[in-house]
Amino acid sequence: MHTKRNDKAVVVSVSDSGVGISKDNETNEYRPIDNNSRNAGRKRHRLRMLICKEFIDKHHGEIWAESDLKNGTTLAFFIPVA
Repeated sequence: MHTKRNDKAVVVSVSDSGVGISKDNETNEYRPIDNNSRNAGRKRHRLRMLICKEFIDKHHGEIWAESDLKNGTTLAFFIPVA
């Protein structure tokens, strides 16, 4: 985990070296959860991402993912400093 702060924002990023997220799924992480999905683990992951996005949106920040299949993912967000 890395954090960086300047006069305008705090930026936090977390990286892993897992399987990564495909480009198609990067944008799907923040869409509403499909209740017909059979994968409970995937539903829990998406619920956590939606909660994070809602919290960050309410604080006028932004969240994003950068990923490379088979080489891991970095999830990052920033929140403006008042």
